Amino acid sequence: MTFTHHIHLSEVASTNEVARELLRDVESVIVSADHQTGGRGRRGRVWHDVPGESVLVTFGLRHNEERSVSDLAADMARGCLAALNVLRQFRLTDRIRCKYPNDVQAREEAGWCKLSGILIEHDFMGSKCQTTVIGIGMNVLQKDFGETIGQPATSLRRLGISTTPQEVIEALRLSLEPLIGLSSEEVYELWRLELGIGTTMVELHGYDGQWKANDLDENGRLVVVNINDGTQRIIDDGDTLRYLD
Repeated sequence: MTFTHHIHLSEVASTNEVARELLRDVESVIVSADHQTGGRGRRGRVWHDVPGESVLVTFGLRHNEERSVSDLAADMARGCLAALNVLRQFRLTDRIRCKYPNDVQAREEAGWCKLSGILIEHDFMGSKCQTTVIGIGMNVLQKDFGETIGQPATSLRRLGISTTPQEVIEALRLSLEPLIGLSSEEVYELWRLELGIGTTMVELHGYDGQWKANDLDENGRLVVVNINDGTQRIIDDGDTLRYLD
């Protein structure tokens, strides 16, 4: 598929919200902005940005069809995969990873830092999914982040990459379009590779021992197994995980 409409705004509350409105009249749309006054992440978190320094973009699709939970979860994976593909074009392959479920991290000298986040939202009418919006935020030109976001963060500029938000948005479009054409099963296989299924070691908040990322279930939840006693748990919240580097 090809996104044929792209609207750029200087300021907006949320690119996801604008895209959802526009999808009433078009089959697909890209909405980007220099600044969001109400940017958000999963679980109601706030996405902070400085005008003109970040990628703030939403890719919207209209469906009007029944979609399984597996299909909906695959949209999250598509956003992560698109971001990772773009970052590899900047030769950051050895310094990036996908942190389940929706963050892309990059490694600085001090450790792993958040570089990008993905927020997926779906609108339903009855059992049919009417629209999907894939919101992607990525830090591009920032030098520092202060204490506002509550976790270590980095930007392409800090990683030595010279580019602009506009160039990254176009690269994301080119990366995402073929991913939308893949089946959920094909997307899941790519997601498993990026998550290091079978090799990635984590700790779980509230549980003892070390755990290994063992699989993704049919609903896109992460299955982890305790390496000592074989106990399995199903995770759908990245806050539960601490990756062991």
